[in-house]
Amino acid sequence: DRVALLALYDVSLAAPVDSEVVDALEHGESLSRKRQVPAPLITNPEQFYYEPVYAKAIEHVTELYRGEGFLSARVGPVQLANIGTDRIAVFIPVSEGPRTLLHEVVLRGAAAIPPRALLIAAGLERDQPFSYLALEQARRRVLDAYHERGYVFAKVAPVVSFSSDRTRASVDLEVVESYPVHIDRIIVQGAGHTSVALVRRVLMLAEGDLFRPSLARDSEVGLA
Repeated sequence: DRVALLALYDVSLAAPVDSEVVDALEHGESLSRKRQVPAPLITNPEQFYYEPVYAKAIEHVTELYRGEGFLSARVGPVQLANIGTDRIAVFIPVSEGPRTLLHEVVLRGAAAIPPRALLIAAGLERDQPFSYLALEQARRRVLDAYHERGYVFAKVAPVVSFSSDRTRASVDLEVVESYPVHIDRIIVQGAGHTSVALVRRVLMLAEGDLFRPSLARDSEVGLA
């Protein structure tokens, strides 16, 4: 277990502007007069304890741990301790738990694209920290590889299993390729002031071609 410690000190020049102080300085009034509006809320976490800021920080630190393979990491809750009349210490306990590494990746159902090419596209490597975010990014890359081959209806579903001590993760990527999509017709609409022939020349896709999203995007840019 680990504990993060932060001491909170007095306010600095980075504090929010106090309208009461500004008015007093502009009009040459005493700074000790009775306030007309509440003092501004100071939330600098290095100087004042403001619970919502620490809640967001704990959430972010937890995400960082889980992104590095500590799937069971627990951060917080915050513990406060007085260390003076106007100072406190903020303790944030951290329980990391076991670190999960990727042990193996298995592709199932892949035929149109060689499994090795898909594994390279996925970008998953043995013994890298396992995270669900990295797995989702890998799934999207495999899908993109299929889309560029015209398999725009392909599906990729990951199935994850863990060792008993949660230190190793095995991933099965279940692929349903469906079928490649070819362009049947290209219909140009709304080009009232532009030659349809010119529009077709700019397009990077033609009737009969496999539909590739990247070429569709490039065609859109070219037309724009």
